[in-house]
Amino acid sequence: MSIADLHLRSDQRPRDDGRIVAALGRHRRRLASVAADLTDEQWVAPSRCGHWSVGDVLLHLCDTGFVFGERPAADVWEGGFDPNETPDRYVERHRRQSREWVADQLAARADEMVATIERWEAEVADHVVDSVWGATVDWRLIAAHLLWDGHMHERDMALPLGMTPAISPEDLHIAVAYGVMMCGVPAVLATSSLDPVELRLSGAGGGVFRIGAVDGVIDVHTTALDGPGEAPVGEVFDALAGRGAELTDLISDRPEVGALSFTGAHLRAAG
Repeated sequence: MSIADLHLRSDQRPRDDGRIVAALGRHRRRLASVAADLTDEQWVAPSRCGHWSVGDVLLHLCDTGFVFGERPAADVWEGGFDPNETPDRYVERHRRQSREWVADQLAARADEMVATIERWEAEVADHVVDSVWGATVDWRLIAAHLLWDGHMHERDMALPLGMTPAISPEDLHIAVAYGVMMCGVPAVLATSSLDPVELRLSGAGGGVFRIGAVDGVIDVHTTALDGPGEAPVGEVFDALAGRGAELTDLISDRPEVGALSFTGAHLRAAG
């Protein structure tokens, strides 16, 4: 199967869920190696995430692993999860931990994530949970969300250090597809629909990313790029996540692309 043949729907489990779960495990294990190899100077260097250092970003990625297993101490998650406060509480609580501890946590959570999803695959075929935008989705879309979040934060720490994230083209393709899906959410919440939009992205991991929505259901389908791309896949990934250039600056000749810019604008404003 080509890497550019992925189908995500917000109302059902992804058709290629095995690829998504494998990508998540690969990505988190690689981040564990990155954490172990950083120097003291790199660990405390600033990231793209406001007041967080590179080490703080990696600590945050340890926290996201808890969604698949035991919850952290009550003082971190007290009152439930608040995206504006809970991550900071976790990072503050563990900031004095060593790089070795962080690397071990990342590796352990990677294995736990994959094992948990594989167990649900065998035992609970239709297991669903509430998504980050409130709709009920299959757990494998949560895995796609964590892959997207993990790669976004890997770029947040790696690019300021002058490092190039070593994510595979297939894993990047999946992360971009989920980022495109996330950018359809504001339109669906407002009107329950989204006219089809197509992004033609160049570079390893790129392709043609098509998104549309009918009756509140978001549909993303990717295919191989059969000609020149409109923008580099990495830069568009950043734009969709509220980093770097605006999406409408990268792809300025098609007004319909603006319908996908609201999520990035929100994330950019949130810092």
